[in-house]
Amino acid sequence: MRVFRTGVAVIVMLALLATAAPAGAAPAATTAAPTVVPWSASHGDATASGGRWLETPSGRILPTVVVEGELATTGTGCHSAWVQWWHDFYPHPWTRIAGRCGAGTTPVVTRYHNYLPTVTGQLKVCRGETDQQDCGASTSLTTWPVTGR
Repeated sequence: MRVFRTGVAVIVMLALLATAAPAGAAPAATTAAPTVVPWSASHGDATASGGRWLETPSGRILPTVVVEGELATTGTGCHSAWVQWWHDFYPHPWTRIAGRCGAGTTPVVTRYHNYLPTVTGQLKVCRGETDQQDCGASTSLTTWPVTGR
C-alpha cells in the first residue's frame, strides 16, 4: 500500500510541476464557461435539483466541484438535502447542506475543493432535518458525461 501511495504522490507532483506557471508569471484566470451537468434527487414530496460543474479559481491548479440548485417541497413536513464526498477509498461523513419545512424552496449549494478523479460525491433527499433514516436514492455529483471532439 505504501508503494501505491508513493507512486500516486509522485504522479501528482509531476502533474503539478508540468502545469505550474513560470516564476513571476501571473496566475491564469478561468476564461471558458463551465459545462453544467444537471442533477436531481427526490423523496416524498421534496425534490432537489440543479447543476454541477468544475471551475478552477485563479491561482489554483486543481479544480473545484460546484453544486448549486434548490430544494423544493410541496407538503407541510420537513425535508433536507445531504451530501457525502469520498476521497480515494475514504468516505467523509454525510453532511446536511439544505433544509426546508413546509411548501416552498430553499437554495442548495456545496463545493469540493481540489477535485481529482479519485474523488466521488453523492447527494440525497431525506425526510426530516436531523438524520438520514428515511431517504430517497442518492444521485452522483461526480459522474461526468463523455464528450467527443
